[in-house]
Amino acid sequence: MRTSLLLTLVILTSELVNAQVKSTKDLLTKFTKDYFEQYNNCNVDKILELCTDDIEVYHDLAGLIDGKANLGVQSKRFCDWTASREVPTVNAEIVGDLNIQELKTNEIVYGAVITGTIDFIDVSKQTGVRAKSGSSDFIWILRLTGDKWQIARDVSYNHKDTPGKK
Repeated sequence: MRTSLLLTLVILTSELVNAQVKSTKDLLTKFTKDYFEQYNNCNVDKILELCTDDIEVYHDLAGLIDGKANLGVQSKRFCDWTASREVPTVNAEIVGDLNIQELKTNEIVYGAVITGTIDFIDVSKQTGVRAKSGSSDFIWILRLTGDKWQIARDVSYNHKDTPGKK
């Protein structure tokens, strides 16, 4: 009887932990998709809300961007450049599945690591035609404060142009 009760308790605890991990992964998948939607629409204020004040961005093309204020300046500069291009606008789209791992101590979640790949898509302003122009990989370290997730560290690397694109 005791063994049966203990086994039932272990199974229920395991199912609860698995449900929590699945819930966190679903939530962070949505968070990531929301971030890239804001990125694609150049909604800099919303992007900054999703980042900690002390964010650090390590970018293999743009270099180190340190702090939310500097990220805002760089993001606005990028959006201005994108808007000034004659033909396309640039969108980022997640490729495949994200790898999402919770960070926790004593079973309390305090953060997460997200890794993935994005494709950059040029979208013609005139015709709406979409064409892949490149790709990159990313690593995010997220911090959970209360019930609010924010990006604390962003590593954007392995940028590649699509062959035949400039």
